[in-house]
Amino acid sequence: MTEKWEQEENNGNEKELIVVTVKEPATHHSRSHYGAQAVQAKAISEHIIQNKISSSCNINQATEFEIHQLLAYCEDHYNSSAEEQRPVVKYLMLMLFLGNSYEQIIDTKLSLKNGNSTLTRKHAIPSQKQRPEVALYLPDVSKSFDITFPSYLKNTKLLKQVTKEDLSSALSIINKLYHTHLTLHKISGFLSHHQKQAGIDPVLTQLISDPDVQKLPALSYTHIDIENLSNSFNNYVGYLYKIAPTLSISRPIISMKKLPKIKEVSDNRQLGSALDVPEYILSSLMNKLITRINKSTANKIYWFTADHHDLITSYTQMVLGLSSGYRPVTGWLGKKSDLNLFSGEYYIADKDSLAIDSGRIVIIPPLTVKIIEQYLAFVSQAARYFKNTKPLLSKRYQNILNSRKHLFFYRNTQSPEKLFEESTPETIILQFDYFPLPPNWHRHQLRTLLHKSQIAPDLMDAWMGHTSISQTAFSQFSSIGTEDLRGISLLIENLLQRIGVKEKAFV
Repeated sequence: MTEKWEQEENNGNEKELIVVTVKEPATHHSRSHYGAQAVQAKAISEHIIQNKISSSCNINQATEFEIHQLLAYCEDHYNSSAEEQRPVVKYLMLMLFLGNSYEQIIDTKLSLKNGNSTLTRKHAIPSQKQRPEVALYLPDVSKSFDITFPSYLKNTKLLKQVTKEDLSSALSIINKLYHTHLTLHKISGFLSHHQKQAGIDPVLTQLISDPDVQKLPALSYTHIDIENLSNSFNNYVGYLYKIAPTLSISRPIISMKKLPKIKEVSDNRQLGSALDVPEYILSSLMNKLITRINKSTANKIYWFTADHHDLITSYTQMVLGLSSGYRPVTGWLGKKSDLNLFSGEYYIADKDSLAIDSGRIVIIPPLTVKIIEQYLAFVSQAARYFKNTKPLLSKRYQNILNSRKHLFFYRNTQSPEKLFEESTPETIILQFDYFPLPPNWHRHQLRTLLHKSQIAPDLMDAWMGHTSISQTAFSQFSSIGTEDLRGISLLIENLLQRIGVKEKAFV
């Protein structure tokens, strides 16, 4: 059975593929046209990708002038029409505010709260369910929030009667009057386009339009303050009203019902991942690990014991995992050859299910590099120590140094006849039983850190290994370079120092 954390790692944009077929009548020349059809299909797929980027010069994005004319039409039509004639205007406004398509608005369920039409967005993810003894130390999170539309959206039942033809007819009138090129797609895509241009974290946009983790995996990993979400949405709505300063239709707002105050949390106005582990908890954990390592390092008798090996392995893995955001897989954290200890560059082999060349580069912090160097120094001495007494174990250590095997393994095994066990999701869970969180907790911690630090969305995707329509962060349409990642490396270095991570000689 798939664990909840594995479901999170399986969610992702690797399923969002582009399949383009070009059909022509079969003729005796059809084979000669195959090359031209392949070029045409490639051009279409690249055009789709370019649209996804939402560049400011893209003619498929609505302009300020077009949105101004749309809002002016909605204002005039709303004020001059009878109630039964207003659903088209309301529909267009909902599409613009929520970034939803015609089909999504049809499925939208609005309820009446305090006299206003209210849309409740639900955001329930696996990390919100933790064991009671663990949840005690994690932040409270809500599983929903409200978007409130003032009184102009009353009688929402009439919205169900609006057809695509009704909307297209209204846009046709606007386009003829003002020589615009408005389409339903331009209107529903304007929220996403504007927020991308403003550098807003896509998780905030997706929560407004459709909080589906299948469409945006970062939703699973990010701990979000409702105030940030509200500010982001208010800025967008404010921008629309700036385009049309005479617009008198009341603005929608975001709100959240306060949860019962269980722990010492100021407001409980949080959404998303519950695995934003407080830094004092991480600091306490690191302190205990370092204390145990110092105790066994102080006496040479313990240097090459299984307990000492597993202690320093856990410590190094935790630091490297938190520094890189490496997904917990078999052979977690890769091989020595994946690391350039001089430059800090670290190659991470990404999910095998990606339909593209998988892998990414991150820059690990200098402190992490020093800890890995100490770990490799221990491995080198252990390989010599066991060369004659336990040649099989010695060879496993040697295989770390020559990159024939993965960096980490565990010596305290479940089977007495085994000398060691490889690092797999199952053994990782057993090894870190003193820290009872899902094996991918560090990815939640890291994505939330980047979100709170307002790192550019493309850089966050580059570091976390998230893709868009099977395009990696360093694809042909990207302007990101490895130097851009050094700012994130410094950010993580500061986190490691705050939680008490230290370089220690292990032997």
